[in-house]
Amino acid sequence: MKKNILIMLAITSIAILITGCSNKENTEPKTSGTESTQSTSSSEKEPIDLSTLIPYPDGYFSEKATTILNDSQCWYQIKNCSVESYDSYVGSCKDKGFTVVHYEGDSNANKLYYAYDSENKYYLEVALNHETNQIDVNLTPVKNK
Repeated sequence: MKKNILIMLAITSIAILITGCSNKENTEPKTSGTESTQSTSSSEKEPIDLSTLIPYPDGYFSEKATTILNDSQCWYQIKNCSVESYDSYVGSCKDKGFTVVHYEGDSNANKLYYAYDSENKYYLEVALNHETNQIDVNLTPVKNK
């Protein structure tokens, strides 16, 4: 069961990566030199760098992290990890505000920590696969319903 969850997490991550890497056209209207330009409304916000919301993994693990970063996802994959380094990293994520726990558990296959930030704006998944000693970290914005 836990292996299926990890496989679904990997498939979801790849799907998000593929859609996030698609080309985006500039839809900003062109203005001539005589027209005035309007400032950006307060409802239009600059995309936030998701990697600033969670600790960067290189300080916690001996291996360098593989990274995917775009507007819809911050994903790290780290190999050759220990349970102790996983626990340390999850503790730092909690210190950064990811304390609204959706699921936390440990089995023979995986150790998992899934949580929202305190404002329910971002969702964090941290998974340690006991068989491969690989950690996957995935941070995504929560989609408004």
